[in-house]
Amino acid sequence: MFGIIVLVVILVLTASTASGWLSYRAGERAPVAIQVEKLQAMGHLTVLKAFMADVGSKDSSSWGSTSKVLVKLKGDAMIAVDMRKAEILSQNSVTKTMVLLLPKPEVLSPRVDHNSAQIYDQKSGWWAGKTAANLLDEAYRDAQHGFEVTAGSEEIIDQARENTKILVKQFYGMVGWEVEVKWSDQQHTVGLLP
Repeated sequence: MFGIIVLVVILVLTASTASGWLSYRAGERAPVAIQVEKLQAMGHLTVLKAFMADVGSKDSSSWGSTSKVLVKLKGDAMIAVDMRKAEILSQNSVTKTMVLLLPKPEVLSPRVDHNSAQIYDQKSGWWAGKTAANLLDEAYRDAQHGFEVTAGSEEIIDQARENTKILVKQFYGMVGWEVEVKWSDQQHTVGLLP
C-alpha cells in the first residue's frame, strides 16, 4: 500500500512539473526577460501625433496670363517607433534591470486635411498653362512634404523619444522591472543599471 501511494505522489509531481514546463514552452508563463517579443509584436508603436499648419502660395504665368492660388492648409503626422527592431542589450534577473535598444522614431502618415483648407485667393489665367486647381494640387503636395519634414524635426523626435521611454518603462514596470532605453542612432555605452 505504501508503494502505491509513493508511486501516485511521484506521478502527480511528475505530471505537474511536466505541465508547468509545457505551459512555459507554449509561452503561457514566459519570464519577463523574454517579453521583448511582446514589444516587437506591437509593430509600429505610434507615440506622438503632430499637428501643423502652413500657408502656401503658387502661381504660373505664360503669355502674359497668370494663374495663382493662396491657401491655408492644416494637417498632421504620426511619429512611431518600429518596435519590431527592439533589442535587449543587457539584463540582470537578480536586480530586475534591463537596457533596451530601440530604433529612432520615424514619421508615418503625414497628411493634409483637405476639408480644413482655406482658400484666400484663386485665379485662373486664360493662357497661364496651369489652372488654379492644378496649383492647388501642387500646394497640397508641397504642404504634405513640408509637414513630413517638420514632423521629423529634432524637437518633435525628442518628444517622441520621451513618450516612448515612458510607455516602455510602464510596460516593464508592471512586472517589477526597471528599464533604461537607448536609441540605435545615438552613441551609447552598454551596461546594466545598478
